Amino acid sequence: MHHPVRRFRSRGAVAGIVTSAGALIATYLYIAWRGGEDKILLGEELAIPFFIGAAPGMYLYRLLLLDEKVEPWEQLPRNDPR
Repeated sequence: MHHPVRRFRSRGAVAGIVTSAGALIATYLYIAWRGGEDKILLGEELAIPFFIGAAPGMYLYRLLLLDEKVEPWEQLPRNDPR
C-alpha cells in the first residue's frame, strides 16, 4: 500500500504484504473448497474470498496509522510546484 508521506511507507509495505497474502490464500482455499477452477461459474464470485482475505491487512494498515499526525510540510511532495 502506498502512502504519500515517506515515513509511513514501511508500514504500508508490511500491511500490503499481509493484505496480498491473505487475499491469495483465501482465494486459493475457496477454489479448492469449490472443487477446482472448473466449478467456478462466475469470475465475480472470486471477489468474495478476495475481500475477506484482504480485510485483516486493511485493518492492520488502519491500526499502524492510527493516531499518526502529518505535519503541514509533509502533505505535499517536495517537487510539487504549488
